[in-house]
Amino acid sequence: GKFIGFHQRENKNVLVYQINDSEIQEHPWYNEHGLVRNFYFPKGSESIKLSLPTGENCFYKIIANKGVTATLTNKTLVINKSTPGATLSLQVSKKEVVGHVKHISPNFKLLTSPGPDLWGWEYKAKGSLAVNQNGSHVQDQIPVPINNPYGTSMMLTGLSFFDDGRAAVCTLQGDVWIVSGLDQKLEKVTWKRYASGIEIALGLLIVNDKVLVAGRDRITRLHDRNNDGMADYYESFCQD
Repeated sequence: GKFIGFHQRENKNVLVYQINDSEIQEHPWYNEHGLVRNFYFPKGSESIKLSLPTGENCFYKIIANKGVTATLTNKTLVINKSTPGATLSLQVSKKEVVGHVKHISPNFKLLTSPGPDLWGWEYKAKGSLAVNQNGSHVQDQIPVPINNPYGTSMMLTGLSFFDDGRAAVCTLQGDVWIVSGLDQKLEKVTWKRYASGIEIALGLLIVNDKVLVAGRDRITRLHDRNNDGMADYYESFCQD
């Protein structure tokens, strides 16, 4: 299998991965019984086997399917050949679930489309210029949003610039911020959160106006498909 990336819309995520030649989208959610794994096959699929975690307190039940049939055998989910647009929902619980489970399959086309900006908060401050702008070592100072509503640590680990002069900055905790107002006066410096959840971001680079972040597990390329200032698709650019 190969992990391709994930979509983020509001407080929901859709994982995208590939098994053999089949693309699978998965939206994990929950109900009163436990976890629900919702699968979507945008182009259909050949027969697929998914190994499931084993354990004394781990039970599985297929609670919805459309355009595909599947069976559970020895903690293995066998998904038969599916048609394009097929869906399947798997209940995961700590005890066996008996009877019908009320469930509405999610709208994957909606979940994989750009949504509203989750992080509208901006930190605005005035920078301070070095007293001697003609010295051999000029050091201007730019305020950093140490106190922010997300409670994230601002240990900066990477910096890169867009062609328009804005900067992208990553933090060790896994955030990416866009900083604007970095002109010769620094009177209106603005920080806005762009992405989060990168595993130990150690650096970044902007290539063709796309932010690529080097985390501990992979290089992630960030996409803002509706240009609202928040990344809504995290592409697994390289994980080798």
